Amino acid sequence: MTKQARTFVSGRAWLLLTGITVAAAIAIASQLGTSSGDEGLHLLASQLLKHGKWPYLDFLYHHPPGYIGLNAVWMSAFGESWRSVHALSALLTLAAIAVICEFTYTRFRGTRWEVPATAMTALLVGLNVLVLQNGVTAQPFALTSLLSVVAFRLAVASPGRPHAWLPFWSGLCAGAACITSLLIITVPIVLFFWLVRNCEANRRKHAAIQFLAGMAVPCLLIVPLVVRAFPQFVFDLLILQLRHRTLDGHWTTHDAWRTHIHTVTDWFGTGQGLLLVLLPLVGLGYLAGHQPFDATKRSEFYLCGWLAGSLCAWVSVPNPTFPWYYMPAVPWAGVLAVLGLYAIHAHVLRGRLLVALLLVTCVVFSYDTAKWFSIFLHDPSEHQWREVEAISQEIRAAGCGSLYASDMRVYFASRCPPQPGMESYAASWLSSLSQAKADSLHIVRQDTINRKIQAGDFSLLVLNSYDPRLDQPALLGNYSELRRFEGHVLLVSKHR
Repeated sequence: MTKQARTFVSGRAWLLLTGITVAAAIAIASQLGTSSGDEGLHLLASQLLKHGKWPYLDFLYHHPPGYIGLNAVWMSAFGESWRSVHALSALLTLAAIAVICEFTYTRFRGTRWEVPATAMTALLVGLNVLVLQNGVTAQPFALTSLLSVVAFRLAVASPGRPHAWLPFWSGLCAGAACITSLLIITVPIVLFFWLVRNCEANRRKHAAIQFLAGMAVPCLLIVPLVVRAFPQFVFDLLILQLRHRTLDGHWTTHDAWRTHIHTVTDWFGTGQGLLLVLLPLVGLGYLAGHQPFDATKRSEFYLCGWLAGSLCAWVSVPNPTFPWYYMPAVPWAGVLAVLGLYAIHAHVLRGRLLVALLLVTCVVFSYDTAKWFSIFLHDPSEHQWREVEAISQEIRAAGCGSLYASDMRVYFASRCPPQPGMESYAASWLSSLSQAKADSLHIVRQDTINRKIQAGDFSLLVLNSYDPRLDQPALLGNYSELRRFEGHVLLVSKHR
């Protein structure tokens, strides 16, 4: 049985089974109806862009425009549905896993670990809860993960192909990732310095120029938009992120720090988090102490460490930070975790108990994944899109009229666009902005919204169930409750 098990672990059948399992898990997770982060903001911005409105120029959007541009094109072909957008994210995530698995396979070739290493990389990345939660939703992290992994793969291939334009294409992908999310900014920096250091001395200048030229191409594509809405662009992407992340009292500094500390330390509270921290450290230590690979491969593994480490350090800077910010680091952490397993098998277990090592790792790692699926199946609050769709049906039945929703997903799902300046619920809490400044930035402040609510200017209201305004009868005097959901309350104007 042991010999048969070893044959199976080293055979292509296990690799095929692993690929099918990971693909099925990601496909299922993408259609469960979970939602996290600013998904509503991205979906609404994509929908508005599809219908002719431009970020910064027509509405506030505090992210680079690359992701919503892709989303708008995708929705033009496959419809304005959260399911189609989730399917796109699932495809992007699977493509990123395929690229990083190809890297793992080629780097472990000749060690008799190529198949186990590739299969374990697919499992450690594809069944990671961060990936299943955030790599299949309407957030930019699936796209940034794919672009950054492809940029990495092209960069490590560059020294071996001196006459190809691989640094240019690597820079192109890295630049495209940056106009998708500024959280990925450390990736092109690390790749640039690695390329300059590892290319032949007479090619370093050319590689650097090619990489920077490639990065410039995606950035040039958004220059016309930036020029037309430069003040709004600077505020949305820089000033808002640097000065207003606590949203002027809607989210206090104390709450922000508490969330920040919890997010940064939460890695050590789960089996998956511990494995993706401890195993890479073991792998890097083994790489430095025993040098099991040639200098080129060691440099590439160290590059994985620099990419994962710098990215995690960078996304830990914003206060507050959130778990999904760390998702693009998972592919490189997965590669190094497999290197750690290889080190344990080769040095600690002396080449024995391979099946037991892989089985224990899979069981420990899969526990959190199974727990997450179990929570989803038994907790109604996790079925967020099911509730949003039910709210949207009620709105369409009543007629959109003038709708105000504190959940951006409601605007997207109901096809009822928000009034100008209400495209970002978070930005409406920037009460420190003067009225003139808020108007120039396409922001309707929350105090203005509350006056409109009190005056009965909206025909329908959708408020979160924890919204303190629900406990203010004077504010909602012109509205009656139409239906109460698990996480939302739908109110209709008495004068409708």
